[in-house]
Amino acid sequence: MLQIGQHKRELNPYWKDGGTGLPDEKPSKESAAVSAVAGDGGLSWLLKAYKRCEERAKEEGVLLEDVAAQQYGVRFQELCTAMWN
Repeated sequence: MLQIGQHKRELNPYWKDGGTGLPDEKPSKESAAVSAVAGDGGLSWLLKAYKRCEERAKEEGVLLEDVAAQQYGVRFQELCTAMWN
């Protein structure tokens, strides 16, 4: 009889090599980096939104203010004010 996780078609990688089926208790570097960003009051989201607006304005050859107004319904100055306050 097969033990849990020992079937040849098992998809859970944590069962390999006699594992418990769960990830290790210690956090990885990636999860530590994500938690450092969480709780910034939305600043990371605003920065990403700003960068997306910049990229789109450059691709389409239009003003950054127009892209911000179309995408987020705000004027560029309001977005920057919210981003830096």
